[in-house]
Amino acid sequence: MGELGAVFYGLLASLMWGTGDFSGSVAAKRMNAIGVVALSHIVGLVLLLIVAVVSGEAVPGVSDWLWGAASGLAGAVGLAALYQALAVGKAGIAAPIAAVVAAALPVGWSLFFSGIPG
Repeated sequence: MGELGAVFYGLLASLMWGTGDFSGSVAAKRMNAIGVVALSHIVGLVLLLIVAVVSGEAVPGVSDWLWGAASGLAGAVGLAALYQALAVGKAGIAAPIAAVVAAALPVGWSLFFSGIPG
């Protein structure tokens, strides 16, 4: 598939993220943002478990489970904050701030712990 495939999957991922953010913010206007995130995480976990069982993936170790739980919790807190901000505030302000913070955190973490790339 090559470069065209990478472009296709990149655009598809962007479409899915945008659709999820829009749907989450609309749902957060109707119910609690934490409830929206909890429901989406539960659905995602069930789908992930189905895919893992069907594909025959090995069960990860305890360390992987702990890192996964920590990242899932951090992601849930971030999504709840984003959905709440989009539900009650101006999306034109909340979305760019969330995007900059979401991009800056891993870059800052990598710079601090790994240094400047070679």
